[in-house]
Amino acid sequence: MALNIVNDELEIILTELRSQLANYYGARLKKIIMFGSQARGDAEPDSDIDILVVLEGEVNAGEEIEKTSDIVSSLSLEKDAVISCIFMNEYRFTNRSGPSA
Repeated sequence: MALNIVNDELEIILTELRSQLANYYGARLKKIIMFGSQARGDAEPDSDIDILVVLEGEVNAGEEIEKTSDIVSSLSLEKDAVISCIFMNEYRFTNRSGPSA
């Protein structure tokens, strides 16, 4: 089935993702921010949902992707949506550097 997310379904996905990441990270989770075509409102039917996850403390993006893969993949399968997360520490986010800076 092709991804065709309407605003209500997108909100449900984001709320569930935020809840599950908050359960996993606790106070270390500072923000989740949607970006990309879904955030701009110009997503195609097969567009993914791009999420920036801002965490307190040191962040190794590869390790965080591995640690949260069950959460993200389960939600992706449940909602028939491709969810792509990138991770950044709060300091880098606050100082407006990009994820690869």
